[in-house]
Amino acid sequence: MKLSDVCDFLESPEDFAIEYKESTLTYLNEAGSISDSSRFFLAGHEFGATHLVHVEVYRGEGFEAAWEAWIDASPTIPESELIEAYGTSEGSFLDQAHEAARGDNILYGSPQWDEAMSRIHDHARLLLSQAEEKARDGHGEYPDLIEGYEQQSNATGTGIVNVGHYAWMHEAELDEIEIVRKEKPVCQVDLTQSEPA
Repeated sequence: MKLSDVCDFLESPEDFAIEYKESTLTYLNEAGSISDSSRFFLAGHEFGATHLVHVEVYRGEGFEAAWEAWIDASPTIPESELIEAYGTSEGSFLDQAHEAARGDNILYGSPQWDEAMSRIHDHARLLLSQAEEKARDGHGEYPDLIEGYEQQSNATGTGIVNVGHYAWMHEAELDEIEIVRKEKPVCQVDLTQSEPA
């Protein structure tokens, strides 16, 4: 890389591909410029790295800041998945609704299957709603997110991210990351078209 590439990367990182092993990474720059107090972290799942996160390290809190930035940049789950994200010590509300429906023995793919699944989802939504209502009335705890789900600090959409059971993050080894300038698309002109007289 030339020094001009480094300067261009700092100003316009979207013009570069960031690669680590076999993965192309999304760059999250929370620190701004590179300094003695900034660090780079790699984040990903079981299928490999997905993000390179650049953060300022205050009082040793670099990992926490990088994790929060990654979660905040991740897509949130739809409202319909909240019954899977929240639960109690007995599992998610959807798991509890499935457990309550045991014994129905409905054949998968049968005409009754969709109706049964709709009833189970309705029951799970009712369980979540009841738990929230009890907590609001001071008669219980608010439901917790179960393992694999995280709350965003910036709360976009539902504010809940499904990170899965194999999410990871660690400080990046900078010599293992490659930054390559993306090729600019060539403008093509159709010379076969004649101009009007």
